[in-house]
Parts: sequence; C-alpha cells; structure tokens
Amino acid sequence: MTAYRYLISDASTGSVKAELPLADVTFSRVLSGCGAMTGTLSVWHPSCTRSILGFDTSDSDREVTVVRDDNPVWNGPVTGISGTMAEGTVQIEAREASFYLQKRTLEVNKSYNGTDVFDAVRDLNTYMTTKTADGSDGMSLGANIIAALPRWSISPSAATAGSTISDPTPPTFYGSARHLISDCMEAFAADPTTGFEWRMDYATGSTRQSVQRTLTLGYPNLGSVLTTQLSEAVVADYGRTGDWERGATRVHALYANGVKTKQSAAAAAASILLSEVVEDISDVIKSGVADSYATNLRRLARPPVRSYTVAFTPSDNGLQFDFANLGDTVPLAFGSPDIFAVSDTRRVIQIDVTPASGDVPETVALTFNIRLDDLST
Repeated sequence: MTAYRYLISDASTGSVKAELPLADVTFSRVLSGCGAMTGTLSVWHPSCTRSILGFDTSDSDREVTVVRDDNPVWNGPVTGISGTMAEGTVQIEAREASFYLQKRTLEVNKSYNGTDVFDAVRDLNTYMTTKTADGSDGMSLGANIIAALPRWSISPSAATAGSTISDPTPPTFYGSARHLISDCMEAFAADPTTGFEWRMDYATGSTRQSVQRTLTLGYPNLGSVLTTQLSEAVVADYGRTGDWERGATRVHALYANGVKTKQSAAAAAASILLSEVVEDISDVIKSGVADSYATNLRRLARPPVRSYTVAFTPSDNGLQFDFANLGDTVPLAFGSPDIFAVSDTRRVIQIDVTPASGDVPETVALTFNIRLDDLST
C-alpha cells in the first residue's frame, strides 16, 4: 500500500520539526501557477503544539512537504491553521512552493526587450534569491533581509534558449512599481509568441527529510507527448468545468486612448450565443499593448467550457502515480459513455491528488486544457 508522510519544517532553515499524521489530505500542482494543500490534525496529538505549527510569533514560518513512498511530491509554505475545540481537529492549509514568486518584489529597473525569455527568468530568479537592502528601502545598505530560498534551483540553469521577448509584451519593469516576480513571469507567459511555461518539481534533497524545489522552464511547450492512453477502462471519474461568469465570445479592453474589441470567430461560426466582458486597463497608453491584452483576454475568456478532468486510481498493473506530469500531452480515447465521447489529445494543466483514506483508494485527477482553436482574433 502506498505510504504517505507529511513533514512540517522551518521555512528558513529547512529543518524538520515533526511528522504530522494528517487526515483528509488533498493537494494539487498547477502549470504556470500555484497549487494548494489541505489536511486535518487531531488537536490532541503531541505534534499539535505552538512551536511545531508556528503559532509563536518569533518562529512562525513553516512549510509542509508531502512524501509519497519516500519521494517528495509536493512542498510549500503553511498559509493557514484553523479549527475548533469541539471538533477536536485543526486544518492545515498550505500553498505550493511557487507561492514565493508571489511574495517577492522587484525593487530595481529591469529591461528585457530583445532578451531570451529563459535568460530573463533566470535573471529574475537570481535577483529574487539574492536580494539585499539598497539603503533607500528602510534598511541599511547591504542589510540581511533573509532573501535566500533554501533548496531552491532553476532548470535549465543556463545555456538553453527559449524565445526572444519583444513588444507588445512589457519589456521593462520599473522598481518603483514594485512588480511581483510572478507578475513579471505572467507577462512573459501572456505573450503567445514566447511559448513560455513553467512548473514546480520536487526531489529528495541532501537528506531523506529534505526536499529540493526546482522551477522548471519550458518552451515552446513544457512536457512530453505521451503514448499511454486514457480510456474508460482505467478512468474512475470524469467531467468538465465551465465558467459562464468569466466566459465570453467577445471582450472589450478599455485603455487610455480608446477601446480594443476582440471576438471569437470560431464561436460565431458555431452559432454560440454572444456573451461579452469588459475590462478597464486605463493605465495602458500604447495601442499595441492594449491590442495584445485584448487578444489574450479573449483567449482566456473563451466560452464556456474551461477544462476537462479525469481521475484514476494508481496501481502497479495500471496507470502509475506519475505517468503524466504538468504540461504533458495525453491521448484520450473514450468510446463510452457517449456523454464524454472523445478521441483526442489534451495537455495536463493541473494535478489533484487525494491519498487513500480508510476504504477509499488513492486517486489522481488530471485537468486538461481546452484547445485554443481560434488564435487569429
């Protein structure tokens, strides 16, 4: 039977504080994004203490690592702990390690126009993990601000090319604006000409108790084209997710000098009823930037299905737990039931895992992207 362990560590040093006997655990990884984890712990367990869980204000930064059969498969900082004495449990909430990209700012000017996208991300990564005070930010020059991320690396680390960044992608970031590192990377990813994607991967560190976090970059697509086929014989659950709240066939981006409107020609040809969204980007002045923004917004708002999902139970004689990674393209072949009849290939954009609990087996749910069939408008 698959064995799961949950380690809680000091985020700054990486030292393990305890192994938590968590129950009701679920965790996810997201392509070019940030997954999450939740689990519950008995309030009476010896590991449920102020010092271990980080309730002490002087020692509050904690991380959780999910270990599956002695291999780390997920890691990230604890973002919430809550519970009630009546229920006798506390709930642990954590975010994937990519959360740190959302919590570091750029305080210097960076210009990446004409730069290879991988070189730009590597430069941002180096800056992010070696930040020091510059004397004008409330700290004395060169003061330690605990910027280094332990057990953190980037792949490829050098010498591998992505694609050149150019207008209308924002090539310059100003330190005075305090851009988040994640915002800079999203600006690269939003440009379809760069083909830039990324994910977090995890491996055993210097000891079995530690975890190495790797920011893996991809171009033109991250991942591999698999031959292992998903069919009704191996899939336990399936479904699709729609989003009519944000979905639209036509978008309007209001910028400083007017409005840019983009419509899905494919939706109109398929007789899909018109639905519209409006977004205010009045801080944008350049027509080209606004046009690119409207195009990307239209693609993100494509109607109305957002994703397909399939779930399977890993087994030694069936699909393996890690047979598909984020960004991989997987062939689907469903002949029955007809409600989900598909013969296609889809890319994995999210992975959700629910470890076994009682009589309920371990399940892995793969979320697949919706194909962008109308990239010209």
